[in-house]
Amino acid sequence: MRFWNRSTIARLAVVEELIRGQQQAIAEGQCCYWTLIQQGEAVGSVDLSLIQSGSAELGFMLRPDRWGQGLASEAVGAVVAYGFNHLALNPRHACWKKTALRESSRGPFC
Repeated sequence: MRFWNRSTIARLAVVEELIRGQQQAIAEGQCCYWTLIQQGEAVGSVDLSLIQSGSAELGFMLRPDRWGQGLASEAVGAVVAYGFNHLALNPRHACWKKTALRESSRGPFC
């Protein structure tokens, strides 16, 4: 992937351990994950991670063949609303970090 910061995982045991860690973090309220489904296919995901003290980091992945259709904007908007309404995230902490995501975002930057 273009902006992925993790090398390819070649061993199933490593993937299984990552999933166990994610499941534990979800159970502890440290993160939330959503899978984007379109016409019965998984086409991407959105997550809130490092949830603490009224803030969280938002991330998303989308299959390249689904870019430019507004799917990420719609999903991110729904997840941000969920964070504000159900997780008591503080809107004053909301901003886009200046990263490689600049190319995929049309929103404001901090």
